[in-house]
Formats: sequence, structure tokens, C-alpha cells
Amino acid sequence: MSRPFAAGDRVLLIDTKKRRYLVTLTEDGQFHSHAGFLPHAELLGQGEGVSVRSTMGARYTAIRPTLSDFVFKMPRGAQVIYPKDLGPILMLADIFPGARVLESGVGSGALSMTMLRAGADVTGYEVREDFAERAQHNVTAFLGDEGADRYRVEVRDTYQGIELDDLDRIVLDLPEPWQVVPHAAKALHPGGILVAYTPSILQARQLREALDHGAGALAGMVGIIVLLWLILPTMAAVPGWSARQARQSALAGWVHESLPEAPDAFLALRQLVGEDRFPEVFDALQPAPDVGPPPAATGISAEVSERVVESTVKVEGVACDRVQDGSGFVIAEDLVVTNAHVVAGEDSTEVERSDGTRVAAQVVAFDADRDLALLSAPGLDRPALSIDTAEVGDVGGVYGHPGGGPLEISPFEIAQQVRAQGTDIYDRDRIERDVFFLATDLAPGDSGSALISPDGDVVGVAFAIAPDQDGVGYALTDEELRAVLDLDLDTVVDTGPCLN
Repeated sequence: MSRPFAAGDRVLLIDTKKRRYLVTLTEDGQFHSHAGFLPHAELLGQGEGVSVRSTMGARYTAIRPTLSDFVFKMPRGAQVIYPKDLGPILMLADIFPGARVLESGVGSGALSMTMLRAGADVTGYEVREDFAERAQHNVTAFLGDEGADRYRVEVRDTYQGIELDDLDRIVLDLPEPWQVVPHAAKALHPGGILVAYTPSILQARQLREALDHGAGALAGMVGIIVLLWLILPTMAAVPGWSARQARQSALAGWVHESLPEAPDAFLALRQLVGEDRFPEVFDALQPAPDVGPPPAATGISAEVSERVVESTVKVEGVACDRVQDGSGFVIAEDLVVTNAHVVAGEDSTEVERSDGTRVAAQVVAFDADRDLALLSAPGLDRPALSIDTAEVGDVGGVYGHPGGGPLEISPFEIAQQVRAQGTDIYDRDRIERDVFFLATDLAPGDSGSALISPDGDVVGVAFAIAPDQDGVGYALTDEELRAVLDLDLDTVVDTGPCLN
């Protein structure tokens, strides 16, 4: 029987919509949400599974968080490896009690906690001191002193060498893992395992080549590419370079022969590179219109672009155990614009600034009809952009984070402006929107991006791409944006159910 909740315990509160809130109990603490507040005293002394209500009658079930829950909710400064990938890494690396493991690129400590929970002794190499401190804090917070005693993080660059030997395992989450291969060959004992987490086909290719070419130096060491295992069937089935690389690689052959059949290839690929649930709102506009090729340039000067970049953010959160990300921009002091489908169903949201730092945000406007949301992010401290109007024939740049990656600027030209009839983001209610048809190359993750004019003003908000034709995007006009900005923004609002 589990012990009763006490001050200092972490508790997971689950509401009737299955949204999850991680709370650290204190004697006089309170949990606040849009549904009122819940005194911590209502939980202290109670057992796991107790049902409690807020001051406004909202019901919560209280349980102790799992490692997966903590990974989703813990403080972080870097992108974390999520549970769907932590499990395969743990198995492929064959982490066992007492294993001596070097982890490079510890980020916020999610993988570190997973390996420590399995009984390994972990040394982390991290080039950023703030990330190293964050990882150590998170490990101690969840695993306590027992886990922290088997964990140390050094501020060190693995590309320059590994000051350890006779290692059982090396696990890498780095942009250029192939640079570590020569050092790993010396640091691992015969039969040791190297695992690299590489969320890019190009990264997998270069690492594969390094492992293939270093066969002599790597005698006795097993090299495993997690991403290659997941996407090998897809790579082999696609004509051109990917099929040739998948079919001719010695390492790919080993992966195919030695590992179990990978999960559904298309699903695995979508999980790794991210997906964006664009709203189905163009029933009257199919097939996609012919808008011509995107313009070659944005017409935006370097000085103006630098200012806009400072005001552009990445938006990320978790809804029903699914990571959602998109783009956004600052429209007023500590106020961010994004799409409603980017934050739908989320119980916690963060915005990432251009320097990589993150700020917690709360949704203060959620319009499922227009597909727009406004986020309050106290302490964001980024300049606000101005709004202007645009018309057919105007050009500019879309500032977004396709695939949840680095900021990219995509030139656009407005080809048409229409009053589009369709449905809301849940495909339920019939609605109308004022929409721009764009000649532009956008991708999942660009949702919520600002359309920027050559003067540096916001003239629209990207929210969808044509499913049947490349180079066609859709954006909400400034009229739709202004309507949402006129709403009452003083209180936190519900983000609705998760998207299917």
C-alpha cells in the first residue's frame, strides 16, 4: 500500500478531460487554474487515487507521477527526448544495472533519468553549463539522492575526446555524432554499444558512413542508429538516394538482419520529424488553386529581418500525451499569437525565444473557429510587432519553425484573398474565415507563423498548407487577427479537447 501524500511530494492531478498537472505539495500551497483553485491541504494525508474538487467544482484525481509524466512536465531548457523514443533507446542500448554509461548531450536530463532508473551509472558530457545544471537538478528532483549519487555531469565537448575508458555504453544526442566515432572506439570496451539519437536522415547518413568506414577501428563495438532502425523500411521504399543508401549500407544490412521489425514506417517517421494537424477548412476550395511559384526573395532588409527574428518564437506543449509544436510571434508586451490547433487540449505550454531559452505561457484567448490563440508569457521580454494590411500581389516572408526545428524564413506572394467557408479546428461547426492563398513553401511546424511585409509588419498568420499541391499555403488575414486581439485577455481560458 502506498504511503499518504505529504508535503514535498510530487502529485499528478488529472481532470475530467484527461489533462495533467504536476504539483509539488506544500503545507499552505494552492493549485490554480481557469477552473478555480485547490488547496494542497485537501491532498495532504490522502492516499493515491483520491478525488478532489476545486473551488469552482472541477474534479481532479490525484496520483503519483510516473517517469513519463515527469519528463513531460519537468523544467527544461533544451528539447527533451520523449518517452516514445526513450523506451527504444533503453532497449537498443541494453542498459543494465551497474552499466558504465557515457551520455553526451544531456539536455534537460530525460534520458539520464531513464538510464539511472534502469540501474546504470551515468557520466554526462554537456557543452552548456546551464543545461548541465538543469539536468542535475531534474535528476535529483525525481530520483532523489540515490539516483544523484550515480550521476555526474561535466561541462565538456565530446567532439574533442572522451576522458573515460572501459565503458559499457555510449549514448549520443548530438548534431554531429559522427565526430565522436573515433573517440568512442577507444573508450568502449570490446562488445560495448554505441547508440546515437539522430532525428534527421542526413545525420543518419553521415553517422552510417563514419561507422562503415571505421570498421577496423570499431572491431568488437556494435554501432546502432536508432533512427535508421525506425525509418529503414521507408528509406528502402523511396526511389532515389534514400533507397540506394538503405539497400547498400553494410550497417543498414546489419540493422535489418539483427533487430526486430521496426514499427510502422510511416508512423515512425511522422513521430520523429513531427506532424501538424492542419484544420480541414477548405471544402469549397479543393483541389488547391494554382498560385504559381513562390517568389525568389522576401523583399525584407537584413536590419528589419533581425528585428522580426527577435519577436518570433517556437510554441510547444503536450496534449493527451502528444507533443505539439508550432510557431508564434509577439504582438504586445509578453503576448504571443499562434494557431488554436497548436495549443488545443494542452495543460501546459512553453514558448522558446530566438536564443533558445524558454518561458512558460498560459492561453488567454482560444478561438477554435478562426484557429487563433493568444498566449500570455510573463517575462518573455521581446519587442512587439505591428499589424498592417496586405493585398493580392504583395510579397514578404513567413517566419516559422518548420518541423519544430530552427527558424526559417520562407518567401511568399499573396495570390488570392477569399472569404472561405469550412469548419472549425474540430471539424464540427460551419464557419467562415477571411483567408489569403499564398505561393510559398511551408511545412508542419510553420502553423502560427507571422506573414511579414517588407516594412516588418504582420499582415497575416499562416495556418495551413495544401495537402494536394506543393507550394500552396493559407493564412488568416489581419482582419481575423484584430478580431481576436479585441477579446478579453485578462483570464486564462480553456484550450478545449485534444485534436484527434
